[in-house]
Amino acid sequence: MGINLANKYRPVDFDQVVDQDVPVVVLKNHIEKNNLQPAYLFVGAAGCGKTTVARIVAKKVSTNIVEIDGASNNSVENVRRIIDDAKMAPMDGGKKVYIIDEVHMLSASAFNALLKTLEEPPSHVLFILATTELQKVPQTIQSRCMFFRFHPIPASNIYDRLKHILAEEGIESYEDEAVKQVAKMGNGGMRRAISLLDRLISYGQGITMDSLHLIGMESFYDYFDCALGLQKKDFNRAFRLVADSNIYTLKDIMWSLLRVMLDVSTFDITGSFDTLTIPYTKESVDFLKEINPEFCKEFIDKVLMPFLRDSYKYADENMLSVIQYEFRRWCDE
Repeated sequence: MGINLANKYRPVDFDQVVDQDVPVVVLKNHIEKNNLQPAYLFVGAAGCGKTTVARIVAKKVSTNIVEIDGASNNSVENVRRIIDDAKMAPMDGGKKVYIIDEVHMLSASAFNALLKTLEEPPSHVLFILATTELQKVPQTIQSRCMFFRFHPIPASNIYDRLKHILAEEGIESYEDEAVKQVAKMGNGGMRRAISLLDRLISYGQGITMDSLHLIGMESFYDYFDCALGLQKKDFNRAFRLVADSNIYTLKDIMWSLLRVMLDVSTFDITGSFDTLTIPYTKESVDFLKEINPEFCKEFIDKVLMPFLRDSYKYADENMLSVIQYEFRRWCDE
């Protein structure tokens, strides 16, 4: 089995990292000036480069690197083993680097054990903690780390990288609009976008708009029909989107409907598809001519955002009834 594209094209040096200039510049400076901090905290969405940059830092300063998945090694015993190992200086006199990914998954007792080491870290130890959920990392831990936020990567930059990969792989036949859509489907994560491209290639049905359903691109036309049904106060037309859907996907469907309606507002301002979730197709153009941006804004404010803010309160088996009520209330006004 060949190596997957996300690993094959994963950056191995700072110069290859896409669109994370602040952490890259600062960390390069720290390494060059031998001014590394005892602990760093990398925060950002999945696939935007946190672990990649952590590995690059580690390899530049050490051959003693321990990488830990906080989700599966989250007990106090796991952390104590790290602490005991950290006490011993490496034989080569260099540093020991510990990368803890998904650090927010550590238990409370594990965080407390880690805190003691972060308060008085051995001089030969460097900790790099990475998380997608900063709010779950105790303030006591945060305050003892140098913090870097890794922001979502713009779809245009992801698109450029995907085109580079296609050229490197010798793939010349593809629809450019489909590549742009894969870049958008990455939702700011380079790794996710490359993995989606890899899956699409492996299916062997071409990189086209028609084949994107193979990697989970939603049928935007169903969302268009729902939005237009709501605009026309046609409950039956609007409710078709969710009527036969799996109950466990209903919340995601409503988030997707929100994104489509936000795209309407964005297009009304910019007149461009460049930053939209929806693809550039004849159907999309027709939809944007027919849909009213003011309706979308009102529906988002009155229905979608209140529903999504409260959705955590609803059991999955009750979600369809809540959506049915909200759509019916809107259409009956």
